Amino acid sequence: VLGVAADGVVLLGALASGAAGEVVLAGAAVSVVVEFEPEVSLLDQSYRLEQRLRDAIDGGGPAADSGSAGEADDTATDETTPGSLGSGDESTDDTAATEALHDAAFGVPDGRSESVERELLRGLRADGSVIDELTFVAELDGEVVGHVVCSRGSLAGAPSVGLGPIGVRPDLQRQGIGAALVMAVVASAEQAAEPAIVLLGDPEYYGFFGFRPAAGLGIGSPGPWPDEYFQALTLRAWRPEMAGPFAYAPAFDRLA
Repeated sequence: VLGVAADGVVLLGALASGAAGEVVLAGAAVSVVVEFEPEVSLLDQSYRLEQRLRDAIDGGGPAADSGSAGEADDTATDETTPGSLGSGDESTDDTAATEALHDAAFGVPDGRSESVERELLRGLRADGSVIDELTFVAELDGEVVGHVVCSRGSLAGAPSVGLGPIGVRPDLQRQGIGAALVMAVVASAEQAAEPAIVLLGDPEYYGFFGFRPAAGLGIGSPGPWPDEYFQALTLRAWRPEMAGPFAYAPAFDRLA
């Protein structure tokens, strides 16, 4: 579905089946090291990762899980494990690399010079709709291998968050990069007191993170998508009276 990661349920299944490795999440004011362990359920690991992010953001400094390296760096424990996840202002190099990443993750349709997701990303940036604090880049050995963008939409006329596009380099899918990106967004949005996050995506995959059909929350869809794909995750700041019609950033409406 438009603007949603290509790895989907397969990524979740791969982690649940026993992928192991170390993920470092680093932002302008936070760094966290979390080691994925095959013997621990993915659900438990995701809760732990989210809590580590929240603790580090609250404390404004680095944090590490027991058994991890203890500090954030740009290296990986093996050739298939993501090295670091960083948030904040993107450099010119990041801009070009993330656009190319979405072309690789989603593919370029016949008759087009770029993927729809790359066009969307360029539009969001040009309009100033990207929420820097909720936009993350995953790097491995200095190369961009994963990217998630959140943009400013509206819900019942109030500012809201739309998640997507999100993509992972094809040869590194099924390694937990997409899951870490989503969890980084959720933890950071909670810290920023955002009421909700809205997206289009696979209901089975995103349901793991707590997303559910937005219609059941009284959030109206801006497009003709099936209800199960238009989803929302309500956060601690959510109140039922905030429900209403959702609108994505203008760049979504301009897609060819």
